[in-house]
Amino acid sequence: MPIRVPFDSLTLRAVSEELQRTVVGGAVQHIAQPSAADLILTVRHHGANHALTLSCDPVFARAHLTHVRRPNPPSPPAFCMLCRKYLEGGYVAAVAQRGFDRILDITVQFPDGSRYRLIAELMGKHSNLILVNEAGTILDAARRVTRRINRVREILPGLPYVSPPVPADRADPFTAAPAEIAALTSAGGVEEEALTARLMGCFLGLSPFLATEIARRAALGSLPEAWDELIGAARRREWAPVVIRNERAEIIGAYPFPTVQAPAEAQNPRESMHQALDHYYSTALPRAALDSLRHEMETHIERALRSRSRMRETLLHALEESARAEEYRQIGELILANLHRIEPGADSATVTDYYDPATPERTLVLDPDLTPQENAEAFFRRYRKARDGRARQQAQWERAGEDLRALYAAQSRLREARHLEELRALREEMVHAGLLRAEAAPSEPAEPARRVPDFQGKKIRTVVTPEGFTIYVGENSEANDYLTGRIASPNDLWLHVRAAASAHVVIRTHNRPETVPLSVIRRAALLAARSSAAKHSSLVPVDYTLKKYVRKPRGAAPGTVLYQNEKTIYVSPTDPEENSP
Repeated sequence: MPIRVPFDSLTLRAVSEELQRTVVGGAVQHIAQPSAADLILTVRHHGANHALTLSCDPVFARAHLTHVRRPNPPSPPAFCMLCRKYLEGGYVAAVAQRGFDRILDITVQFPDGSRYRLIAELMGKHSNLILVNEAGTILDAARRVTRRINRVREILPGLPYVSPPVPADRADPFTAAPAEIAALTSAGGVEEEALTARLMGCFLGLSPFLATEIARRAALGSLPEAWDELIGAARRREWAPVVIRNERAEIIGAYPFPTVQAPAEAQNPRESMHQALDHYYSTALPRAALDSLRHEMETHIERALRSRSRMRETLLHALEESARAEEYRQIGELILANLHRIEPGADSATVTDYYDPATPERTLVLDPDLTPQENAEAFFRRYRKARDGRARQQAQWERAGEDLRALYAAQSRLREARHLEELRALREEMVHAGLLRAEAAPSEPAEPARRVPDFQGKKIRTVVTPEGFTIYVGENSEANDYLTGRIASPNDLWLHVRAAASAHVVIRTHNRPETVPLSVIRRAALLAARSSAAKHSSLVPVDYTLKKYVRKPRGAAPGTVLYQNEKTIYVSPTDPEENSP
């Protein structure tokens, strides 16, 4: 299994110490925000410009100097403008790691004595960039955190800044006494997994990667020696940064010291931690973008392949039907020729087949709900439909085949592409050819969970449950159509009263339908039942499924859908004991 090299507390310590030598005392000349998660500070110091990247990306959270130029959006985001207002023109008074945590404090001071702090919390999916004034009040953050997202620690303008909680039962590894380190092995030997767990349980800031590194080195010698080779060397600032490669020579990470978890020949030294990190991320980010776009396009192509295949099957059945056009005409004429012999309400009739030279008897299957004349007219309609649609269906069937061949060819090109530009060009070709739909650029709202959809004037009611889930209820056929077709996401839960007219009801799941409790589903089912023709019944069955299993037939009336993979819940809309939505 390939190793994953993290941006952990030890890496941040090396970065912090190099920044103290490089940018402290320098002037903040410019601030840019090339993406929602990334901020770049240009600091002028000792006659040189230094571009400091701070990123709260949930996968690539980091801080380091960079030489890579990145394009900026046409207009700077609000957080970028705020940082420019409060930080540009000041000088970097201090850069410090907070304890041995993945938090970097950058203090910017002005000649009048005012000071501001830019805090980079680099903690995976909880990463954030926060601007704080001298009084400790939050001015703003790259990602605002409301009470609905985190009840313990809100991050909003005007609130006091509160540090992330720190476990009270763990010690700072840089203040640990040698006796404490030796006691860890005497308590349970140096077995790698057990020692890794003990190290992480005893000391702050030790990532699984660093704890494993110490444990493996201890197995080769002793724990005090392994501890001194890493923590001791970091305390003495004896850094030896490296970039680490995999068996394909691709850079997979950067670390302040060589690691025993990768072969020595796969590690290349660098002059500074910043250089090592810049080298790694300059390849990792484009590779991640390439992989992301490839995966996205694979999904769209597979969906298009399934769609074209289903279309071919449907058209094939239609062509088989159209081949019977002449047969339907003959049956209609035979019925008309034998009207006097066919009893009303009959489900079949035996007539003489004048179209066969041998004039045999022929049994015709009829619809008993129709009169003989209406049965003849029904067969004539089938005849005209089959006759008139054959040319169009044949052309569509052939075009679907051409699309399938083009999609399979695109799938091969997709797998062979090695550059982002190739994939973008391929996507443009496919969109232009009508093989894929043009996808709108994804937006990055500060709070996706609280984004309110634009209902375009449709009558859609919003209900927020005590559990924090949002439920949407369509109040007429047009609103039902818009809610199901435009508002609901594929993994939202969709509800409808079984076999009765009712509102379409959607529970917003944020791609985690498995987290929706039964109480929320029951509340949504009650909303559907009380907005249905069965609202006065004592017990109403309500079907629910994922929205991706709901589809509207072509040409169907507003609010008409078909669905599958449903489950059913029974509710009593007239029972006062039921929760009142």
